[in-house]
Amino acid sequence: QQAQNNIQRGEVHVRSKGAAFSLLQQAMELTKSYELLLRYSPGAAYDYMEKRAKVNSNSLLHSRNQVAIEIGDMLRSMSTNGAHHSPKLDRLTTIIKNHFKHATADTRVIIFTSYRQSVQDIVRALREVPAGADTACKIKVAEFIGQSDAAAGKKRRTGGGDGRTTKGQSQKEQKRTLNDFRAGSLNTLVATSIGEEGLDIPSVDLIFFFDVVDIIRAIQRMGRTGRARDGKV
Repeated sequence: QQAQNNIQRGEVHVRSKGAAFSLLQQAMELTKSYELLLRYSPGAAYDYMEKRAKVNSNSLLHSRNQVAIEIGDMLRSMSTNGAHHSPKLDRLTTIIKNHFKHATADTRVIIFTSYRQSVQDIVRALREVPAGADTACKIKVAEFIGQSDAAAGKKRRTGGGDGRTTKGQSQKEQKRTLNDFRAGSLNTLVATSIGEEGLDIPSVDLIFFFDVVDIIRAIQRMGRTGRARDGKV
């Protein structure tokens, strides 16, 4: 911040301004990538870096700095070689498995996350959990997300802001998913903000927050549970 203030006040030599701004941009990109890595997965972090590289020639993926090159190579390798199971995702899977270990066939679970990419990672991880000794009933999971950018009629950033455009669900697909959830063909939904309000679901036993949100969104999410019987968040 101090460096940026010095540049704006003209206290940095003109020939150094371009290099300074470039370093500031890369520092901010690195900070955001690190946040995505901790909160979501290597894939989310690398997707963000790729998006930045498409619009900014000074991005980390274009850098000749050896550390930046190693960071990019590491995240690329992790995201393309099955590193979807971050410690955070492993913890979620353990909690969900424990819930289903003692659950009855009419149990319902909703998992909330801000990023569409993490929706896909969570669905993938839960579909890999076999029905058996660890679960009393099979985890039948599906995504529940908003419409695609084209269907919504406007360009927007996906989820919480990673900038990656992903295919959404049409209103028909959303309605079918909710009907399957109510009927029991599905017992677990992984939802973005579309699931925070307006859902007509009488009984949800477990609400899971995959990321931290503000108090209003938290209350909206918690409102999905405990309507007809006790539920947990």
